Amino acid sequence: MAARYINPGHFKTTFRADCLTEKKYVGPKRETHPEAEEDKALHLAVPGHENHEVEIERTQRSYI
Repeated sequence: MAARYINPGHFKTTFRADCLTEKKYVGPKRETHPEAEEDKALHLAVPGHENHEVEIERTQRSYI
C-alpha cells in the first residue's frame, strides 16, 4: 500500500504506449517517457506492425 500512496500536494505521472490501431496497450505503466518510447519501438518492430499508430499516454495522479 505504501508504494501507491501519494503525499498531499504531490502528484505522480506515468507513461504507457497505446496502440490506436489494435486498441490496446502495448506495454505496462512506466515511470519515464523514454521507457514508454522503448515499448512503442518494440511494438512497431514486430513484423506487420510497422504501420500501426502508437501514442504515448500520460497519466497524472494526485492526492486531494
